Amino acid sequence: MVSFVKKAGLFVSLSLVLHAQNWHVELDNDLLVSSDDAYTGGLSITYMGDMLEDAEEGIYKGYTQTLHDLFGTLFLTDFRDKHINASVGIQQVHITPNDIERSDPIYNDTPYAGIALAHLSLFAWDDAAFDQYRLSFGVVGESAMTKEVQENIHRFSGSKNPRGWSNQIGEKGSIGFGYLRGMRGYEQTLDDGYAFEWFYSVYADLGNTFIGGGAGTLVRYGKNMPRNFDVPSILFNNAPNKVLNMHDRSNALGWSLDAGTSFNGIGYYYLYEEGERAGYNFYTPRWMLTSKIGASVYVENFNFSLSFFPVVTRKNTTQSASWGRFSFGWHY
Repeated sequence: MVSFVKKAGLFVSLSLVLHAQNWHVELDNDLLVSSDDAYTGGLSITYMGDMLEDAEEGIYKGYTQTLHDLFGTLFLTDFRDKHINASVGIQQVHITPNDIERSDPIYNDTPYAGIALAHLSLFAWDDAAFDQYRLSFGVVGESAMTKEVQENIHRFSGSKNPRGWSNQIGEKGSIGFGYLRGMRGYEQTLDDGYAFEWFYSVYADLGNTFIGGGAGTLVRYGKNMPRNFDVPSILFNNAPNKVLNMHDRSNALGWSLDAGTSFNGIGYYYLYEEGERAGYNFYTPRWMLTSKIGASVYVENFNFSLSFFPVVTRKNTTQSASWGRFSFGWHY
């Protein structure tokens, strides 16, 4: 199995030869709630180039056209009257028990699990809505290289060193398909360049390590915002839909505040199956209600966001299930 590091190197090398337009980086961590439990952190890097009709001849245009033809054939559509963009991304997910200072297996808590994925996505969109079609492949287990990444993050932040990664769940290759539809339900332009927007979305994931779906809604208020889409997506997933149409704003300073909520149902999760097979007796929620509170700043070709995600399940405590996210975008 190709390691996460080799995948990342291939991703960066390929992107360097593309006619680059947009980079988007997201770093998740639960330092905001001072807890390590279940989903404790993650990292994603996404590249998106020009719209298909504007792309220069080359690797990126060929890649976009291939996804356009593939999903058009599978879903019997020609994407008529839609803009077409494609993205490629890598993602890493870190899952740990609450007590990360113990090196022995903690059979009454969530087992260690590392996930590394590559995402190939096509977006068909107009001003009111978009459809994202995504192919994902990667690995769950040691080859995901989450041990090394989390140890370095904790060393940099001065956090406790996770000592139980040698007990992570067994390795398995991962492949899946995801669909996300996001819609701009309402917008109101106010005085002095201020604006209010309401978004909503539905989404589903089908794969050999995860099956789930859900729906969400979000409101956003700000000034000189890009005319992109800010919608909830599948739990823990990166959100390249935010990169769509990021150039549609002036270079003046802009900002926005957002708040939303989403419901996620879990039909199958390899972590649950493999953990129970290995003898772990831990909480395995089949649904999660996730909120989001965030703020963004837009400066010329850059954007910065900080978000907090409180999570509610049927578990007695909700603190350990929550996390924060820092996002950075570069558009050129």
